[in-house]
Amino acid sequence: MAVSGRLFDSIDACRARVVAANATTPALNLTFLLTLPQCYEYCGTGIGTYETWSVISALSSWVIPLFLLLGNITYANISSSICDIGKIKLGYLGNWIAVISHLLVNPIDFLWSLTLKLEVGHNIKIRCDKIANLTGDEKKYLSALSFVLDDYENGRHVETLLRSLEDPSARLKHHEALKDILRSAARDLADARKHNKVHSTLAILIYGKEVFEALIDAKLDGSFPYHMPHTLALRQIYYWLFLAVILSAAVGGFDDQWTSLAILQRFLTARQVALQRLGVPEGDQGRIFLKPLEPWNGGNYSWRHSKHGVSMRGGFMLFLVIMAVAIPVLSAFLLSWFTPTVGLGDRGILELSFAGFWLFNWGLTHVASKFVSPRSLFRIMWWNLFWALASLVVLFAAFQGWFNSCESWSAYYSRGYGGAVLDLNMKDIEENDIFTFYLPMVISALVVQLLLATVILELNGDILKCTVWSVKENRSFWEDTSDREPSTSASVHRSSQSSDEVTITRTLGMKNSGNPSYELLSVEPKTS
Repeated sequence: MAVSGRLFDSIDACRARVVAANATTPALNLTFLLTLPQCYEYCGTGIGTYETWSVISALSSWVIPLFLLLGNITYANISSSICDIGKIKLGYLGNWIAVISHLLVNPIDFLWSLTLKLEVGHNIKIRCDKIANLTGDEKKYLSALSFVLDDYENGRHVETLLRSLEDPSARLKHHEALKDILRSAARDLADARKHNKVHSTLAILIYGKEVFEALIDAKLDGSFPYHMPHTLALRQIYYWLFLAVILSAAVGGFDDQWTSLAILQRFLTARQVALQRLGVPEGDQGRIFLKPLEPWNGGNYSWRHSKHGVSMRGGFMLFLVIMAVAIPVLSAFLLSWFTPTVGLGDRGILELSFAGFWLFNWGLTHVASKFVSPRSLFRIMWWNLFWALASLVVLFAAFQGWFNSCESWSAYYSRGYGGAVLDLNMKDIEENDIFTFYLPMVISALVVQLLLATVILELNGDILKCTVWSVKENRSFWEDTSDREPSTSASVHRSSQSSDEVTITRTLGMKNSGNPSYELLSVEPKTS
């Protein structure tokens, strides 16, 4: 059978030509199940782009709402020179680009880093609970403060702080030094941490509502396009975005890189003053000097350079993350496979290619982290940015009609040249499957992400509870501190920084407490 010189345009046009051919030449006895050669003759070769309004409708109804969820990803407002392009200072925008591009091309590493941050917090909570002499509230405060301290320089300062409280020979004085400052610092950190839970929840609910309405409306008004199931599939491979939004909202973050630094610096200064007052030798004080947050050493919860091996619990968390990415890909592949003609087409290959690329990027980053320094490895953001843009171009091109061809519609890659067929009645089959196949697949894919998020958050709920203060806790704190009366006494302590400097502190009395708290006033030259 001769191949026509026309380009593939649409299945409706192809169907009309088959009907016309049967009318003019009944001997052809054409059916609505065309072989590949018949498809070439009556439908055309190559690819045919979709109508403009069809593309706009698909993007506005299915794709754009999904990517609007990116605006609900909680990330750190960190300005770093590593994100600059020559003399162009990108500031906070540079880190946002790094976070989002990392998410789009390496979702496994992104989600794994978030879960590792939660696991680190869980381990910190267990460690703090074992420290003797601490009250239940003090264990919560110390856990919350150490959870934030882990953000700095890959968490190395957490060991310094906790080790002194675990040492039987030193813990009494170190505990005494923290008693009057720990609660205030923990409350300030909890107040400054933004969780974005309400916005994220609403965004997910609104997205789900829009998807379900679009499916139902398409069924009721008969506007179900041929490519609708494949549009659903290409959108569904990104369903792990829901888990990313939920986890990042649960972990939270601060307004900028200076917020937690200021609070911790006040706490560490007061701790140092108290240890000096208690006569703790300088070598036993466990001094902590913080550097500003950087995106590659703890500032970005979604980027953790060193994974420090995988424990049994951590391995289970990694398994959940891999499932969060693999299940949407499998669901999308099944949608494309079972949409007529049943079999493997270009769209199924694209979905598997996305999954393969994400797996490759995860392996590349994980292996490189064992040989490349944190700062150097973070420069992979430019690799991520390039491929994030490239993947979006491919994704949006698919909605333009890249896969609107005889090969794509006829499951050519699994059936072969001789078995590939184009079912011109596929629209009727697709419409009949809306409520029995497509809608259940959409709902189940979303529910899976919510279930995975629930399991991960439940496993790490102990540390998350430490980062949040209830109204009752805040009210109790302010009622206690409202009775504070500043006294006029001041004390002078020799600074350990220099023999020619002294630290002057003001003692603040408490009506309801026999223990004073200390506020750093200044560091002044020593006078004879």
